[in-house]
Amino acid sequence: MNKFTKFIYAFLIIAVFTIATALGQDSWVNFKVQYDFYAPSESNFFMVEDTLNGDTVMYHAPSTSYEFLDTTINLNSGAYVITLTDNFGDGWLSNQPAWFKVENTCQGEIVNFNPLTQQFFTLDTLVNIW
Repeated sequence: MNKFTKFIYAFLIIAVFTIATALGQDSWVNFKVQYDFYAPSESNFFMVEDTLNGDTVMYHAPSTSYEFLDTTINLNSGAYVITLTDNFGDGWLSNQPAWFKVENTCQGEIVNFNPLTQQFFTLDTLVNIW
């Protein structure tokens, strides 16, 4: 690796750290979610800070059957509750398997419901993000 490449890497690391610090967010998570056939009419998920304020940092409701979501959000490190909902109570079950994953580079896999086979109205999971 030459000096210019090292300089560019160092500059990018400093820039990312500066931006994250300026925004007040020091971590991130990636959601990979595969909904089932009935998702548009009965399913969603959200992620809430596990604090007195309980601010929602992520909410998603699918608009099509078998919708796939792959998105990354920035957030503060700390404790969060992730809630999957199914208004019918049978979970995210249909002909094709549904699944739900959360990960980041620091921790790797944080949540891995693959496949998502249990029945539920709500499925709560407490996670610590760092």
